[in-house]
Parts: sequence; structure tokens; C-alpha cells
Amino acid sequence: MTRKPRLSAAVPLLLWLWTTWQAAAAVQLDLFAGYDGKVHAGSWFPVAIEVFNDGATLEGSFEVLGGRFGNQEQRFKEQLPGGTRKRFLMTVFAGSLNSAEVTVRLADARGKTIAERQQPLVVVAADVPLLGAIAEGVSGMPRFPEQQDQQPERIPSVGRLETAYLPDNAVALEGLNTLYLNAAQASRISTPQADAVLGWLNAGGHLILALEQVPDLAAARWLRPLMPLAPSGSTRVRPGDALQRWLLRGPARPTHALAAPEAYDARLSRPGGRKDKNDSSRYFQDLIGDPSVAEADTAVVTGAIAPGSTVILAESITPLVVTRAHGRGRVTLLTFNPEREPVKSWRLNRQFWAALAGVPAPLLNGHAWTDPGAASLDAVFASMIETRQVRKLPVGVLLLMLVVYLVVIGPFDRWLVRRLGRPMLTWITFPAFVALFSVLVYWIGFKLRAGQTEWTELHVVDVLPMAGTNTGSGLRGRTYTSLYSPVNATYDLRLAQPSAGFRREYDGFGTGGGEARLTSSPGPESCDAGVFVPVWTSQMNVAEWTSFAEAPLAATISSLGGSRTVEVVNRGMEPLAQVWIVSRDGVFGASQPVPPAGIRDFGLEGGNSLGTLVDNQLARFQEAADYRRQVFGEMQDRARIDNWAEASIAASFIGSRRKGPGSEDESPNFNRYGRIDRNFAAMNGLDLSAAVARGDIVVFAWVENGSPLPPINRFKALRTRRATLYRLALSADSAAPKIP
Repeated sequence: MTRKPRLSAAVPLLLWLWTTWQAAAAVQLDLFAGYDGKVHAGSWFPVAIEVFNDGATLEGSFEVLGGRFGNQEQRFKEQLPGGTRKRFLMTVFAGSLNSAEVTVRLADARGKTIAERQQPLVVVAADVPLLGAIAEGVSGMPRFPEQQDQQPERIPSVGRLETAYLPDNAVALEGLNTLYLNAAQASRISTPQADAVLGWLNAGGHLILALEQVPDLAAARWLRPLMPLAPSGSTRVRPGDALQRWLLRGPARPTHALAAPEAYDARLSRPGGRKDKNDSSRYFQDLIGDPSVAEADTAVVTGAIAPGSTVILAESITPLVVTRAHGRGRVTLLTFNPEREPVKSWRLNRQFWAALAGVPAPLLNGHAWTDPGAASLDAVFASMIETRQVRKLPVGVLLLMLVVYLVVIGPFDRWLVRRLGRPMLTWITFPAFVALFSVLVYWIGFKLRAGQTEWTELHVVDVLPMAGTNTGSGLRGRTYTSLYSPVNATYDLRLAQPSAGFRREYDGFGTGGGEARLTSSPGPESCDAGVFVPVWTSQMNVAEWTSFAEAPLAATISSLGGSRTVEVVNRGMEPLAQVWIVSRDGVFGASQPVPPAGIRDFGLEGGNSLGTLVDNQLARFQEAADYRRQVFGEMQDRARIDNWAEASIAASFIGSRRKGPGSEDESPNFNRYGRIDRNFAAMNGLDLSAAVARGDIVVFAWVENGSPLPPINRFKALRTRRATLYRLALSADSAAPKIP
């Protein structure tokens, strides 16, 4: 009798394999990460995901992995109807200077991977300029001068941006120092994307806008309040001679909060930080002109110069380049189209773009110095808020315990069993000693590290003007959080802001961020996260966000009889416990609180030196950074920072102090543009040195036991503390407040 094969058991498996294969074949996944594949170390960058589903409706689960970017994952679920294409815009943090990549996986409801894409990224050092460009055409893209024999991370870069992939989160744009926008492309920018650009600009970005004709602004009304010139007509001029004169005399670098710090030339430095007259800073003066550029004319937009604007380049009486400060950022208007002749074919076109974007001259010829081992200021903030329940065991005590352990299980055990006259007892005494020392180690660990669940938040919040919004103001916040866990557990967090992101602690230029896991799930109204914390450990994470909320703080500068005062208005619900005013003249502090709805005047006389304030904290900052890199503790008390307010203010001006490498005079020197200290790297926008250097006045207001956000922790903590430092920059040239 012949038996027929039974296929009933294999049919479901075959059907499942066929369905999975069909789904994978029907889904097309595309990935666009960074700014044309380039990102800034220690900054956020956008990730665009496009999915085309040509099959049946699919419940998809997306995973965005940052590679070596600090073990950070983002996950979200989305329904993908058949025959549809969807686009998702994410925000990821670049936590490493090493080569890296972004991976996106799409899985079905059973967790089976349907599609996966990877994209390698070029990581640019944090102090090297990165320009994003939304150009009219590929041939007119801005470009910087080519670099020879230069490390890839030290080369100033330009990344092309498509309007479809422009992020709608202002935080994702902070990896850019400068954004070039051809006004002809502005109509393709959606309202959420325009809001993101406005938030980035007010937080310190530099927007270069090219306007060829007045009608280009008709469909981009959000640009009108930003214009340093009110366009009304057009004419034709020959801009070539004016462009060359401006470039060859060495144009001044634009000042804005996200500007690349001034590059220091170590090889050509003189004692005391002085430079030789033929050093690399004369890059532009040593260029050779191009006579052919003066032979062609081009269309130029004309109009009235807006108040507060500066014409930095003109042909006769026709402005060509006009600029003005906007919040902590800057808007530069080109009244001509640089993507057309004669500028397009100009031999010095690349140098022209480098000058507009503020690329430091030493970077253009490979003479710039940098410190790749710079520590992150995240370590400083972690030393403020990290739990005091955890203590590290000194390495000397550990070595002593190890020596005692080896002596006990070796010579002492041998002597003991011989003394007892029973060598076979070693089978009992040896395990007993091991068990005794295991209990001792656990007891020591319990005494050093056991405690209660603890949650701490420190908010550093910039109060910014937001032109074109309903509130007229906004907030840019950095929330440093510390979580201590007495058990192995995953804790839920929620940041109730639509433009937000969670990241791990940034270790510095060369590392990734530890082994702990952080998984976030961004949503339209909030960002959720889950953070795993091992038993008896403390972990710091950072939440970064923007909000178009009403400003809780306002200030006005007034002058009377040669003396200046600052009027501070508290619009919040919590009292301002302390207020500091920082200017070029010094630091003026006052312990007089400002109650809710209260107004108080602060004089600018009898202050202390800003340099002294920062220098007094630098040694403690270095100890804190060194301590966090150590497994064992020797200087635990010195590494802890208890005065949160003054330390946060000092961290806000870390770029104003530097030591010239190789110079005989190692004393700190004030830097005109603000520079990352050689021992520390500030996140983009955190440093306010450039604002004070250009004459602005910065108001700091401290709120104890207060927060601008609802509680981030979604769990019960037996110990909690929240505090906020507000920062508001005021223009010294105007008596009007920055925030209406």
C-alpha cells in the first residue's frame, strides 16, 4: 500500500513564508539621514524615512538605530495602507566623532523584519562650520574651497537640503551653523518647517537668504518679518568690483550664537597669543582677484533698509548684502541671485561662500588647531544633579581588599589547616573564605550605593523672540535629568512638547556614551522614552525641546545720566529667587527675589569680572569631568558641584576663556567671537560668549523648586528636585525689550 505524503502541517508555514516574502517585496523603504549625509559631532540631525507600500495594508513597527551614537534607539508604530507613500521626519543625536551610520528597520506585527536600510554618515567636528543649502538648482549650490591633506572631520562642509526633507523640529536644525535659502524655493516650505527654521534662527542660527525678485516672497509670508530690507523694486548693476573689494580686504565674520568658534592657529602663534602679520588669518587678503567678474551685470532687488540693519556690501548706492541680528541669530540678505552669472562662474565663488558663512580663515588653509580630547559640558551638569546616595570605592581600598583576599585564601588558609593538623579541611575553609568575602563585598556595595529612587531635573532655558508666531516669544530648553535606581528596572519618561528629543549623556568628541539603553518614541504632541538603569547606579539623560509658549521673563534696558539699569519682569508663577546681569562690564548679581507678576530694577555698577567667575569654576569643572571618567573614586567631594546656579552661568561662558597652545602666556584670554575651551566642548547654542562679546546684555534668573514643563518622570520617586535657570539676551543698542 502506497502512502501519500501529508502536507497539511506544512501548509500554514508555507503560507506564512509566502505572505512575508510578498510583504517585503511590496514595501520600498528609503532613508535620508543628516544634511546630505553630513552631521555635526555632539549635535542633533534630521532623519527622513520614506515608505511605499504596494501591497496589502500593513501594521508597521519602525526602529531607528543611531549606530555608535550612544546606544540610542527610537521606535514608533504606523499603519501603512496599500498603494500609499508616507514620509516620517525624525531627530537623532550624533554622539561620536568616529565614522557612523544610521539604520532603519521596518517590522510587521510579528516582529519579522520586512525592510532595512543603512546610511553611512560623515561626522564633522563640532567646531568646524556646516552649511545647509536649499538652492534653486544643483549647479548653483554653495561650495567651500577644497582642502588638501586635511582630516575629513576638520573640513568645512556644505550639505544640500531638499524642502521635502527639511525637518519640522527646530532642534534637528541645530547641527547647522548656517542655512542658505533661495527665496524661489521658500514657497515649498510648509508651516511646521517654517516654524522650525524660525526657532533655529532665534536660537542662534544664521539664515542667508537670496532674493532675485520681489514676487518670490508672495507665497512665503513668514520671511517678511525677517527681512533686513523691505523689497519694493529691482534694477540691474555690475556687482563684480564691489564683491571682490569686500572679499579681498578680509570680511568680518558674522556673529551669532551658533557660529563656528574662532579657529586658533597653533603653529604660527607667538608668546602671549599674538599672531604674525603673515599668519593664516590673512587668507582672504592673499587671494588674487578675477577681473572677468566685473564685466557682467545682474538683477538686484531694491528697497528701504529696515531699522537695525547694516549694509555690509553695496555697489554705489545699491545694497548687495544686508544683515541684521534676529534674536540670538542673524539674517543676511543677498539682493541678487548668487546662482546666476556673474557670481556663479566667479573664480572666487567658493571663497565668497566661505566668507558669508563665517568659516575661520585658518580652517581654509589647514592651519587650525583643535583639541580632539575635549570633555563635554554634560559632565559638568551631571556633577551638579547626580545623586549623592552613590559613592565610589577608592582604588587603594580595593587593592588592599584584593591583597587581603589573596593572603587569606592562600598562605593563611594553608597555615590554618596545618595548625589544626587536618589538611583536608581546606575543602571546607577555602569555600568558606570565598563566601565570607562575597558577603563582605555585597555589604560594602550596599553601604556605598543602596538608596531610594531619586529623580532630579535641571532646566537651562533660553527665552527667545519668535517673529511670526502668535505668542511672539518662545523657549529653547535643555533639561538635564538624573535617575538613581535601587533595582534593575526600565523607567518611563514623557516630554510634553511636540519638538523634543531625548539623548544620552555626551562624553566628548571621541566616544559614544556608555552601555545603558535609552529608547524613545516621538509623537505629534509629546516624546516618550524608556530608560534602563542597572541596580544601585545613577544615570543622566538630556531632554532638548522648543516651545512657542508665552515667555515667563521679560527685561528692558534703560539709560539715565550715563548709568544703565535693567528692569526685570517676572511673568511666571514662581518667584525668581536670584537674578544676575552679565555684560562686557562684568557680572552684577542680586539676591533680591522678584515675586510673580513683580518688577525690579537692577543697576549695572559694582559688578565682578566675568572672567573671574568662569576661572573660579574651571578647575572644579575639570575635576568633575575627570571623576566621571573614573571607575573608582579618589576625589568625590571635590568633583561634586553644589552651587547649581553659578556653575550653570559659568558653563554658559566657557567659550570666553582659552589658553593659547604653545604660548608662554598661559593666562586665559577673552575671545572676540567665543571659542570652545580646549578642555570642554559646549553643545551648539549653549555658549553665550558671542552675545556678550558683541555687546549684548544677558539676564539670568534662577527658579528654585520650579519647572517650565510638566513632570517628565512617569514613575514615583521618593526623592525629587527641580530647578530652572532662565537666560534672556538683550541688545545693548536698544532700550526696547527683546521680548514684547
